[in-house]
Amino acid sequence: MKPDNNSKLTATNIEEKIEQIFQSGGQSGTSASLDDTVLQDLYQTLYHGDEAIMERTWHRLAQRYPLIEQSADTAPAASDARTVITFPQPETYRPQPTPKRPPQRTKTRTLSILMLVAACLLIIGGSLILFTQYQKPTQPAAPPQKGPLQFFDRQGKLIYQVDSHNKVTVGMTPLTRDFINYSLDELAADLHVKRGDLPTMGLKVTTTLDMQLQTQAYQKAQQTIATTSQTHEIGDASAIVLDYHDGSIHALFGNLNTQQSSYNVATQHPRLLGSIFKPITYLTAFEQGISPGEIVDDAQQSFPSSDTDNTPYTPYDYGMTFSNTWMSYRTALQSNSNVPAVQILTRTKLGPLVKKAQALGLHTPPAQDTGYAAALGIFEDTVLNATTAYGTIANQGVAVTPHTIDHVNDSNGRIRYQAPHAGKRILKPGTAFMLTDILSDQQANSEIYGQCNPTLLYSTSQEQCQAAQPGNIRPAAVETGVNDNFKDTWTVGYTTDYVVGVWAGNDNARPLLKIIATDGASQIWHDTIQLAEQGLPIKQFPGPPSDVVKKTATSHGVTTTDWYLK
Repeated sequence: MKPDNNSKLTATNIEEKIEQIFQSGGQSGTSASLDDTVLQDLYQTLYHGDEAIMERTWHRLAQRYPLIEQSADTAPAASDARTVITFPQPETYRPQPTPKRPPQRTKTRTLSILMLVAACLLIIGGSLILFTQYQKPTQPAAPPQKGPLQFFDRQGKLIYQVDSHNKVTVGMTPLTRDFINYSLDELAADLHVKRGDLPTMGLKVTTTLDMQLQTQAYQKAQQTIATTSQTHEIGDASAIVLDYHDGSIHALFGNLNTQQSSYNVATQHPRLLGSIFKPITYLTAFEQGISPGEIVDDAQQSFPSSDTDNTPYTPYDYGMTFSNTWMSYRTALQSNSNVPAVQILTRTKLGPLVKKAQALGLHTPPAQDTGYAAALGIFEDTVLNATTAYGTIANQGVAVTPHTIDHVNDSNGRIRYQAPHAGKRILKPGTAFMLTDILSDQQANSEIYGQCNPTLLYSTSQEQCQAAQPGNIRPAAVETGVNDNFKDTWTVGYTTDYVVGVWAGNDNARPLLKIIATDGASQIWHDTIQLAEQGLPIKQFPGPPSDVVKKTATSHGVTTTDWYLK
């Protein structure tokens, strides 16, 4: 049928037109017909009244489409206003020889039949051509480049940008390098994509970085290392500021060496933990019901090497000396004594210690690979893992996964990712409380390290503090340590707001000179946590939870009043 202007063939109605042609005449007892007037018009348009063309066309159509059955006996007379062509059922179709034209066919009737067949053929042929073009498979277009990838700090300042060709156009300075690299790995893991695919995704990433704090802490650390490098031969440092309530990392730098950018103690290169691991040894015992008030003899002793090896192991305190007195475990931890730490581990055994340390996020070797020297932190870990473990203690025993990505928006502004803040209980509330109570004893720290030592968060200047004017002192629970080989100094501690972990030493593990526990890392810790706390109110640590009770006991002539798990 010749389509009018309102029924032009398009890519969307090809199938419909073909279906109309065949279905209108393809069912038993139905027929397709057209007005003679329409056929005559179509004939004039197509053949300009040339009957010879009509004859040749009819012959070719009959040869190409033998399914067209023409019934001369039942065809209406030439005078009838309608002409009928009947299509056979598909299931009954059999190839037929070329039909011969009925004798004495009238010119009008022949013309009508031919014109209807021609109209069908034109529609079907044109439709098939268009349909073929419409269905022609095409190569999928390359996805558009949606870069750049942008990182913002928690105040909304652009700190890093990389385009779709991996060209960094903003950031990646020594100040932000370690934070950005860690964040890129974290982002790829959060979105379950390859890191190399991130620049083409058109993402806007809001990080947890406090750029002002990062800058100030980095500069303070540089100043401390510069002033102590000759005295103690310390060449590098690393620090992390973590909000342990939600796991957000507000500052992170892995080293201060702008020339050797690949050395990153914060997240990649572990260092020997030493004494900052001792609190983990003690909290494992507290979890089993041992109290900080129980008494131990800090004298030279020999212990079995491990749970299964009876080879003698003899630890020594700093300077190869011992106090040779009976003391509580509380006092032993505060004074950083080695013998009591090993002694308490022989009571709790290695397996529970390793399990607890790993639950806190530390990469402790399996129990069978360690001996009782594990109580003294004879294995390595990163600043991030050490800081995270202390953050769980600060958070009353609830661990929250540390992260640098707060949320991610795509190029349309939709949220692609939001950091979870849910926590998981790792320690009993009473265990975390007892450890915080021990490590936050300002009087004990002053007796051990002296007045105005870096573990004391006084609010005035160091000169004023030394002149007995410390101002308001912010409570802090803190542990310091220097390894027996004098290659690493550590300080990790927390307030009611943040936990800060600091390492100081040399990238090449060169031993430090004339170093004590409050040198190097402690001063950087003091400056960093004071910067983080600027403008925040001073608060006390939470009181005792319901699963502890205070008791008084006497043993070996020493009377103590301390906390016990119920």
